[in-house]
Amino acid sequence: MDSLGKILRGEQVVKVFGRQTKRSVGAESNVATGQIGSTNAPSTKPLFGVSARASSSPEAVALVDRSRSLTYGELESRASKLAHSLQRIGVKATDRIVMKLPRSFEQLETTVAVAKLGSSVVPLNPNLKPEDFARAISDIKPCLVVSDEVSWNQLLDHKPELSSIKCLLVVGPDRAIGSLARPGSCEEYESSIRSAGPGIGFMPAYAGARLSIYNPEAYGAGGVLKESWVDQEAIATAQQEQVRLWMLNEKDIYLLSSGAHHPGAGGWAQLTLYCGGTVVVMDTWSAKSWLELVERFGVTRSFLTPGQLSDLVDLDSVTWNQADLSSLRTVVHGGTQCSAALKLRVIERLAPVTLWGIFGDSDRLVSRISSSEWIEHPGSVGRPVNGISIDILSEDDKPCPPGVSGRVMWRLREKSHGVTMSKTSSRQKSDPVFGGRYIGHVDDGGYLYITDKASDRIRVGNTTVYPWEVENVIHGHREILDCVVFSVSDNANDMRLVALVVTKSKDCDREISEHCRKYLPAHRLPSLVLRVDHLERDDAGKIDRKGYAKRFLDGEWEESTQISVPAVVESGDQALSDA
Repeated sequence: MDSLGKILRGEQVVKVFGRQTKRSVGAESNVATGQIGSTNAPSTKPLFGVSARASSSPEAVALVDRSRSLTYGELESRASKLAHSLQRIGVKATDRIVMKLPRSFEQLETTVAVAKLGSSVVPLNPNLKPEDFARAISDIKPCLVVSDEVSWNQLLDHKPELSSIKCLLVVGPDRAIGSLARPGSCEEYESSIRSAGPGIGFMPAYAGARLSIYNPEAYGAGGVLKESWVDQEAIATAQQEQVRLWMLNEKDIYLLSSGAHHPGAGGWAQLTLYCGGTVVVMDTWSAKSWLELVERFGVTRSFLTPGQLSDLVDLDSVTWNQADLSSLRTVVHGGTQCSAALKLRVIERLAPVTLWGIFGDSDRLVSRISSSEWIEHPGSVGRPVNGISIDILSEDDKPCPPGVSGRVMWRLREKSHGVTMSKTSSRQKSDPVFGGRYIGHVDDGGYLYITDKASDRIRVGNTTVYPWEVENVIHGHREILDCVVFSVSDNANDMRLVALVVTKSKDCDREISEHCRKYLPAHRLPSLVLRVDHLERDDAGKIDRKGYAKRFLDGEWEESTQISVPAVVESGDQALSDA
């Protein structure tokens, strides 16, 4: 039986993967303005922070893309001048700064400047719809907004609450913008840096901005702001813990290929700058471009979403054989769950590079698992990292034994260095227990397995079904590119499962039906499977199941010419058969 079949059936697979590389690890890369780190051993006494790195090695490259670079000396100077300008505007440590920018030097530079003031930065998805941007401004009530001209003008059409905003900082043309174009209320980004004084000086212990996370959708409950309640010392402690955990150093070169607003991809960029490494900024995602940039700059680490991993492994063998990934040591994936089929393909393709899967909240890493561990514990998201303990609790808050699913909770074994609070939560700062949004279990070895979000639980007859359990199996068929499973009801007592799938070809209905019949129990079989051309996911790879259920009930796909004859289950006791 093949490895994937064993995984889908819940059997253990132990296998060693490996592939040849064209040159040995340890090569150094250069750009015209400075040295990019090599994979040589780190210094024995690392100097943490942008300011410290700028003081010791001002010529070291901090940020680089295809056409330009910025050294630590330049980054420190520009960030200090920007921080000086923000002080002049009136930004204080208690203020929030909203940032809606694409992946760019300016995005990371602004975060460094905000950290110098101790303020809180709220990075928003650059693809956020204007109406959601307006709601975010009204919910967050920022002191400052850093955005581009187009996004701001689109925002004004939705009449957001602007009374809290002292200034708009525009990345783009230097001209008046919208209703905020009054004296002292709108400045162009580069002009603000050029006109600033000498800056606020050397900051010896730069750790990072207080990062707050805003969810504009919050699953239909309105926008939710998770705000950090920590100081610079606490941030520095948390950053140093992560540096030690991942063994980061000033020689690391990180490829930023996902949205920097995401705490995974953006957090890794901040960690890299914190330990004095180089961040390679990728403006637009492309699997081929990712391979090219890894080779060109000698990238050592990168963070990818499952969707990006899928794009990579779908590249042809010729492209992969021509790629030189000998500098690459670590790829981390997160944002959403990764199917067993995809993960197995990625492990095989990337080996000997270590693929790490991580699980946690937006502000805390809870568990991680390496590719070699995952092969021995397929489907797991790993064991808890140092300082975290995981509890699986039943509905009556009693501990569940290994193998029994319940609410996944985690607690801090030591004093917290990053407790957060949601504006919709009654949690107090001192409360050490977190979680509850996910259902899962642990095995006898302490490895955690996530079933799905508790809010996505579906009752089908007398049984409970979690959409991810079904999606994971459907993803296991070689013709499936993407899928989403959700529930709909014809009446209050009749819930059924519907699957939308994106396939490589249109001649695979029977194969997919047989695959589902082979690996899914009767109560998890979808009553309807429809082929669609595309499924929309956010930058973290997450999909809106409830949104797709509503679109299905609104009849969006019933008459679509893009859909072939679906595979249907007549009842819960019957297998899928071609309609």
